[in-house]
Amino acid sequence: MRPSPPPVQTPSNRNCVTCGRAIDWQSNVCPYCGHDYRVAMGPPPKPRTSKPIVAGVIILLAGLFALGQGMFLMMADNAYMEGIDLTAFEDEGYSVDEIRDLLTACGAIDILFGVIAIIGGAIAFTRKHYMLAMIGAVFAILGFGFVIGSIFGLIGIILLVMSKQEFE
Repeated sequence: MRPSPPPVQTPSNRNCVTCGRAIDWQSNVCPYCGHDYRVAMGPPPKPRTSKPIVAGVIILLAGLFALGQGMFLMMADNAYMEGIDLTAFEDEGYSVDEIRDLLTACGAIDILFGVIAIIGGAIAFTRKHYMLAMIGAVFAILGFGFVIGSIFGLIGIILLVMSKQEFE
């Protein structure tokens, strides 16, 4: 006949995971801090860094640069065209009105891209809609914004990708 295995020793005390004090192993609630062991633990909290905030600020700035460039192009349509020699364009078959229309259209597109980038930068602050923040960063690049806006948009995309897990 085989000998029976020895009984399993269970500790009578354990340390509370919240306050660290020794409590009875069978306790469902810590008598010191009130931690309830019957409640299922949820997933660990998401890490929170400053990357989405910095990305939002940078994308917002890129959007402002695109807005500024768009307004500059629309103002160049009227104010700066008078002093510019357009004979090279006229030799190519473009009229002054066509050049003004082109500058106005480019300015309007820049302003639209700047507004979308500003909205995307603001959304990055909330950490709620990753794709909308990313769309704003892409439009920050497309808005060009005196070249600086495109660089800022690219930096914003990199920061958003690095902090994707922080978004809901």
